[in-house]
Amino acid sequence: MHPVAFRKAIERLCDRLQSARCVGDRRDAVHALKALSKKCELEVGNRIVTLLANIIQGDRTDLELIRLALQTLTNLITNDVDSDEEQLNLSKDITIQFT
Repeated sequence: MHPVAFRKAIERLCDRLQSARCVGDRRDAVHALKALSKKCELEVGNRIVTLLANIIQGDRTDLELIRLALQTLTNLITNDVDSDEEQLNLSKDITIQFT
């Protein structure tokens, strides 16, 4: 997927997450953002950290939604690299940016 397409998808999902009244729609949006967070941490993280924090604080009775939000945050702050050399070559330390 092209970077512009990723950004548009992230934007649509964030809008859906903010405007959805149905819990199922909110779960679906977070689930899709979770999947995208593995491929483009910076783009997703810049847009949704506050939204995920709001879910954790405001949707306390929906454990599935909270679980998805926490898993997405974990994806954003966990660098999944195969070697120490790749770790050293990271252009930005995403862990620091989102914590």
